Amino acid sequence: MTQFENFIDGTWQAPRSGQWTPNVNPARPAEVLGVFAASGPDDVSDAVAAAGGAARAWAASPPSERSALLVRLADLMLHHRDELARIIVREQGKALGEALGEVGRAAAECRYMAGESFRLLGATYPSDRPNCRIEERLEPVEAQRCGAHRGERGRTTKWSRGESNPRAGTVRMERLRV
Repeated sequence: MTQFENFIDGTWQAPRSGQWTPNVNPARPAEVLGVFAASGPDDVSDAVAAAGGAARAWAASPPSERSALLVRLADLMLHHRDELARIIVREQGKALGEALGEVGRAAAECRYMAGESFRLLGATYPSDRPNCRIEERLEPVEAQRCGAHRGERGRTTKWSRGESNPRAGTVRMERLRV
């Protein structure tokens, strides 16, 4: 059985807890699609620390660079559209047409957010709490589908593997690494 690790700070890592969880096809419960890292608090702390480090470099990059990466991500999603859709079908039990549409919508939203990277809207205000700031920003409600909702304007993008589709999240990191 294939084990799929966490992708943290640019590398694949086994869960520090040593625990794994199976992912099964809901249409065929006897079919195990893989065994995935059962992340615990230590893994989350590592991921948050890595995201904090990456956030500084991402925020320092020009909007044109962030936009180009999001366009490339959209291109890669469409290039791997069939593969991603078939994984979604097996993990979530969706119809193939719906899964293909989901991948297409995510790519379209990445392209949209690529354009948004040039619209530097919002403001930052001081906070009474140490090491905190209050941010005001405008962003589309559905931006999270692309995963770009934190990356388009200088914030780190967090990709997550959901409980219902860990293989799709893993393939996204393997195939769509930009």
